[in-house]
Amino acid sequence: GKELALGVQHRDFLDASTNLGILLEDQGRHADAELFYRKALKGLRQSRDEEHPSTLSLLNKLGALLLYMDKLDEAEELLREALNGMRNTLPPKHPYILDCQENLEALEARKLK
Repeated sequence: GKELALGVQHRDFLDASTNLGILLEDQGRHADAELFYRKALKGLRQSRDEEHPSTLSLLNKLGALLLYMDKLDEAEELLREALNGMRNTLPPKHPYILDCQENLEALEARKLK
């Protein structure tokens, strides 16, 4: 597939991996979605700045998925990394920041249960 033809750092491969993760998550196939998100995140980290909006958005997506899967410690780590990066690079009211803050609030509420 695209991974062999393009390489794991090629933009088309990274976009396809992210989109497949979203599709799998929407279908309730969370473990499969996690694998594709992780593959895309690894490529993004290798090919782009750690604070690139695509990288930060995917950190948030993976963090939210892990929250849903009850992997709270790793979810918190990824969500905090995403939020810190977003605060360094995006305007304060950017939708990515607001979404990430909501995910962290949901995580904190889950921890209190």
